[in-house]
Amino acid sequence: AILLAWIFSANVTATKVTVYVIGDSTASLYDAASYPRTGWAQVLQPFLGADSVVVNDQAASGRSSKSFYDEGRRTTVYNMLKPGDYVLIQFAHNDEKTTDATRYTNPSTTFKDYLTIYANGAIAKGATPVFITSIPRNNWSSTGVQTAHKPYSDSMKALGTALQVPVLDMEASTMAYLNSKGKTYATDSVFNNLAANVWPNY
Repeated sequence: AILLAWIFSANVTATKVTVYVIGDSTASLYDAASYPRTGWAQVLQPFLGADSVVVNDQAASGRSSKSFYDEGRRTTVYNMLKPGDYVLIQFAHNDEKTTDATRYTNPSTTFKDYLTIYANGAIAKGATPVFITSIPRNNWSSTGVQTAHKPYSDSMKALGTALQVPVLDMEASTMAYLNSKGKTYATDSVFNNLAANVWPNY
């Protein structure tokens, strides 16, 4: 959040900047009936300052870079963009589902193709795209939490360099945070493997 605030601060004008978020369930909005399940973009607004920046979270559960586009969700965001806005782009969790042709993308080819569409579309509207690598899954070994999306993260970083699009390595920073907290805390408090009769909704 601090990194995002720093990026936005250089371009804030008298008109409010809108920060659009596109991605999957890890970033999407959840209502009170789902609490404590919370997407990361759902709590982004307080870090950016409502007087100059408004967060518009368009991330949707279960979507990949392909299905988000095919369902017209990219068009919805594109039509709302104005010069000075930002588009935070985070996919991979569902792109790697090889058995689902509606969502799967190859990290070396089609994944880059869809990211390029998102980035170039934002730039064409005068907005700034920002690539964000996906957060890890709750998968641990003796050395700590394991990377979950390395081929996709590597492709995103390479594409960011090629297109001159900023890349925030949320996978690496989240892994560092989880490792500092340990498996038990991460499982219970971050990944929400919730005990019975503790949370009213679960």
